[in-house]
Amino acid sequence: MYWYQPIIEYKKGNVYFFENWEIKDGDTVILSGYDEGVTRIKNGKFIGNGKVTDAIPEYMHLIGLKEHCEGTVYYNDSPDPMDWTFTGTIQIN
Repeated sequence: MYWYQPIIEYKKGNVYFFENWEIKDGDTVILSGYDEGVTRIKNGKFIGNGKVTDAIPEYMHLIGLKEHCEGTVYYNDSPDPMDWTFTGTIQIN
């Protein structure tokens, strides 16, 4: 999964984000959409919700469905969220 154009806001010890995402196979975008959520600095976990906005023909039935992501973050000794490593899962339903 590839995230791009994130908007990041720091508030009350958390990092709030709004981002666009793509799932690719090589250079081909299979699914794309957006989500918004929060990374909790204290416990190193993130959660987000959004929607699928585009898909290749085989997956067009997923357009408009909800997307949910969650997982953990490794800070890589950097205060910049663009340097962090996120590991988690994505659900589309």
